[in-house]
This record gives sequence, structure tokens and C-alpha cells, in this order.
Amino acid sequence: MVSNLAVVFFVVVFFLTVKKGLDFFSVLFLALLFFFVGNPAIRKTSPLEKKILCVLLDTSLSMAEPVGQGKISRMEEAKRLLRDNLAQLKKRYRLKFYSFGADIKALSEREFFAVSAAAAATDIRKAVNEVSRISPPGAEILLFSDGRQNLPTRLNVSKPVFSVGMGEPSGTDVSVEIVSFPQNAFEGISQTAKIKVRKDGNVPSVKLRLFQGAKKLCEKEVDFAPHQSEKEIDLDFVPVGHGKNMRFSVDVLPLDSEPDNNTAVFRMPVFKSRIKALFISGRPGWEYRYIRAFIKSNPRIDLTSFVILRNPEDYIPFPDNKLSLIPFPVRKIFLKDIYGYDLVILLNFDYRRFMPESYLKPLAEHIRKGGGFMLIGGENVFKGGNYIKSPLGKILPVVVGAGNVFEEKNFFLKVFPDHPITSFISEIKGVADVNLNGLNRVSRLREGARTLLGTKSGLPVAVAGSAGRGRVIVILTNDLWRIFFGKVELGYFYQEFFRNSVMWLTKSPLLDEISVMGKKKYLVGEKMELSVSVKPKTKGRLSAKIYTPSGEQFLSAQLRKRNLYIVEKNLETPGKHRVVLELKEKGRTRARYGFEFSVGKKDIEISDTRSDFSTIESISGVSGGKFVSWRSFGGEFLKSENKARFYHPARTPFFVFLLVIVAGLKWWRQNLR
Repeated sequence: MVSNLAVVFFVVVFFLTVKKGLDFFSVLFLALLFFFVGNPAIRKTSPLEKKILCVLLDTSLSMAEPVGQGKISRMEEAKRLLRDNLAQLKKRYRLKFYSFGADIKALSEREFFAVSAAAAATDIRKAVNEVSRISPPGAEILLFSDGRQNLPTRLNVSKPVFSVGMGEPSGTDVSVEIVSFPQNAFEGISQTAKIKVRKDGNVPSVKLRLFQGAKKLCEKEVDFAPHQSEKEIDLDFVPVGHGKNMRFSVDVLPLDSEPDNNTAVFRMPVFKSRIKALFISGRPGWEYRYIRAFIKSNPRIDLTSFVILRNPEDYIPFPDNKLSLIPFPVRKIFLKDIYGYDLVILLNFDYRRFMPESYLKPLAEHIRKGGGFMLIGGENVFKGGNYIKSPLGKILPVVVGAGNVFEEKNFFLKVFPDHPITSFISEIKGVADVNLNGLNRVSRLREGARTLLGTKSGLPVAVAGSAGRGRVIVILTNDLWRIFFGKVELGYFYQEFFRNSVMWLTKSPLLDEISVMGKKKYLVGEKMELSVSVKPKTKGRLSAKIYTPSGEQFLSAQLRKRNLYIVEKNLETPGKHRVVLELKEKGRTRARYGFEFSVGKKDIEISDTRSDFSTIESISGVSGGKFVSWRSFGGEFLKSENKARFYHPARTPFFVFLLVIVAGLKWWRQNLR
């Protein structure tokens, strides 16, 4: 570029000198002005300064497998390759050494060449993320690994990664893994399971299918981008039927040479989309009216209700087929149909006027096997030992003494907030100001029973407890309807109290303040990752603790977004594990949830020791580095280039100063001489 400008300049100067007879200062001024305006650049080259090269060595158990056809391990071959090229690399780089498995460790050169393959898991992405973060600008990363990434870390690298694949490519293989699924579901309601699809080799796309038993619920095409070795997919599906332990399976097509990892299974409870409720009231009244209206307004409840308008002792001088008030079908309900109801509510109902005590035995058995039961008491509910001496007496959460326990007296309510039924409505103001009348006195609560509502003087009004696999609530008054006549907030309290009571009795997951999604089976070395959701508007702090065969440990619950936490831990001990999550507010426990899973005896690293280069190829491609197989590695793989820079002499301060001096002399010669 400079030579071309010089030729042009001398041609112009020669022309002007011949035609115009320019003097020396004029020629010099034109020359300087020409170069200033043209601003020519001179290319200069210099060797690159020594960069930092961070050498990462995979020390997982799979690196102890032989490389190629020989007996030398992948790790020892990686060390040999590095030793052979160490002198050449040191001429151009300042080397830093690291080893990694599930975690990364900085080493001296001597320590680096002494490490062994012993790590139970591999987290390649975490290693390159961390080294990229701590290394200075311009640094590069040299990675030796067989590519077995088995921990769920996302890539976040900002330095070029030059990776060397140790071992032989594994060929084409596709596997599927269940990442998370709902802990509970409703039949007929859409659910989502998160699935991870992993591929080795050249597989552009696969098809995922989800089954419930033998019925296919959904399928989805999964396309892989270049350099992408795994992908997480959300599968939306609608469960059919209901049960406590429904089996779901996910498979991937096409099937390949390793069919064992083409299918994954999970189980979860599926609840009824509609529950059946039986509601019997001993007489008409406001409590019956409002509870029935609430239940009838809920589309998820199929209600059968009876209110006793005609008692057996009533004299009617007409045959039954001529009456609109038919006799109460007690035999059909309590001896035949009772097993079909998810919830039974008895309101101030004196059963002794309609049936013997033995008729209540099927109901008691049904509740112990998982049914829900609510007993609401006025003056008739415990009259003369009613219910206490019956088969239902042993499943009630209260113990009632002999004699007349019903008292016609006024009282005011106190709400106990440490139960899911009352936790969200305990702070509604005005409930304690409503004057109620009529209360059954009890001797004590049974073990495990909890008070939901009480009087200001400390007497229980509503008590909840368990009976076998079922749940029971006893309300010791039938005067709560007076709350409904208060302010709007009090009407909301009344409706929410009974709504939450129905959900708690039927074990609906909609009442859970804590819900968890996570895998149920792991291998040693895997990372447990639980997705924990808390109910909206929930206040408090979430804490987590894990119980393992080797002891217990507190875990951190990391808030990812509103109402969603992530709990993680690298698993090191085989056996049964349990994570206990507690939501605490002002020193009390609002909610508690236990999540159980198992860890198999096999290390995740030796469950599959095949080399898989797709992960490290992807990392190199995304980061701007390169990938080679161990057979092709050499010092020239990281060959440095000369650094080129451009020098502009016409814009230096000296040149500008010279241009000004020459211009001044020229003006002086022409105007002052």
C-alpha cells in the first residue's frame, strides 16, 4: 500500500514541478499533506506473547478403561500424549494443570502426572465452566476426556476449548432418562414430564412416546442441532383412570444396538377428577344449607345428600307409595353403597333412630382403608353415647365422656394456623368476633389429632386426625354457619374452611403447600436434583435435610423463580435416601414433606464406560476451539500464529508537528519575504 502511494505521489510531484516550477518547500508541503490525507498503514508482525493454557484431565473411573487395542488406560495415554508434547507447548504457553471428576481441582505439574482414575462421576461442563471463569482473558483450555458427561450441568464457557477424545467412538446409541414428573396427578387433567434424550454418533432426530400401561398417551419428534448430544423435552400427557401407583413408560425410536436404555419408567398416583360425597343431615338447618350449596357449586364433587324430614316414629296414616317423603334408604346406603363414596359427612344425625350400630361397621372399615369422614355435632351427635359406643367411636380423633356433653353456651373462635386446612385463612380478621352457641365437650384428643378451631378459653371446636389410611374431622358444633352472615371476608373463611377440609379428607394434592418433582432412582455419583414448588402466597422459609445410610445433612434450597426452588446433592452412598422439606414461618412449621428415593450400588461411571465424543465435540464447537481424537493429537494442534498489527506513521504527533512547521515556513516565504 505504501509503495503504491509513493509511485502516485512522485508522478504528481514530477508533473507539478515541470508545469508549475515548484520550489523545495512547496514539494515538501505537498508530500506531507498527501501522506496525511492518505493515511497509509504499515503492517508489522511480531510473535504472540505466551498465553495461558489450562490443561484439564478427566479422572473419572471410565478413564481407567483401555484405549485402542492395547492394555494402557485412557488416562495413561492422555498423560503420555501430553509428556511427548510438553516441551513444545511450554515454548508458546504458560501451563496450568487441573483434574476433574464431579469437582475440579488445581494441581502442580508433578501432582497432575500422578493422579489416578478414581472419580465416581464426570462433570465436564462444570470443569470447563469453572476454568473459563477463573482464567484471564486470552487463555485457552486443553481438555483430555472420554466424554462421559453424567451430571446435569449447563454449559457456560467463554474461552476456546481444544478437546482430545480418549478411547474409541461408541457408534450410534440413543438413551432416554426421566428427569422429573408430577408427584400427583388427576385423571383427565394435562400433566407434564421432563425427559432427557441423549445420543451418541450421527443421529439427527428421534421419536419419543409415552405410555400408561399399554395405552399410548402422546408422542413427539426430537431434532438435534449440530454439536448437540443431549436435549431435555417436556412431554404433555393426560392420564386415564386413577390409582395409587400408576405405571408410565417413555421409549425412544428407532431402537438401536443398546435397547436396554431406550425405555425409562416412572410411577405416580393418579387421583379421581371427580370425588363422590355422601351428606346426611339429621334435620334441615342453616349449616346443612350452606355446606350443601358449597359442595354443589364444586364441579369436582359428585354429591348425594339426604336431610331427614320424616323420622321412623312419625305416624303417617297413608301407605308409603302414596307419600312424597319416602323412608330413608338406610340399608342400601350403609350396607351396599357406602364403599363407593370418597367422603361421608354426617351432620347432627342420630343414627340410632334408623339403624343398629352394626350398620356403621362397613363405614368404619371403609374409612380405615382410605376414605374420608366428617362428623358435625349439635345436640344429637353424642347424645346418650351416640357414635362413641359405635364402630365409629375408635376412629374419631376425640374421646368423649359419658352423659350429656352438649352445652348451650356462647363462645368465640380461635383459629389454629399450623394445619394445611387453616394455614392460609388463619389471618382473616373478624372470625374471633362472631358469637357462636352450642358446643360438645370432649375429654381429650387422641394421639396425633390436631385442633383446627378452638374457643378462646382453650376448648376444641374442630379436630382433625387419621384412622388407618383414612382421615377424619370432628366439628363439635353445628353453629359455624353464623360466620357466613358476617362480612365478605368471613364468608370467604367459612367457604375456604370447608373447601380445604374436603380436600384434606380426600387427600387432594391441591391442598399441599409443598410439591416435589424428581427421580426415584439414582446411581452412585449422580446428582440428585429436586424441583420444589410451594403454594402461591405461601410465606416462610424453605429448609431441606437429607437422611442417608451414612448420616444426615442439611441442604440448601436455591430459589430459581417465584415459588420454585431447586435442591441438589451429589450422591455418594448406596441405599435408601429421604429428603425432608419444611416450610417455616415465625418459628413454626407451616408444612412438611418427605421425598424418598433409592441409590443403586453401581457407580454411574462404570454403568457405561464407552467413549462418547459428542459432548466434548459440542463444547469445542460452541466455544470456538477444536476437537481431535487421541490418535491425531500433536503439538501442532495448538499451533500459535504471528500477531499482525498496522502502524499509521502519518497520524503520529511527530508527523503532524512536521506538517505544521513546513506549512508555516512555506507561508513565511511567500508572504513575508
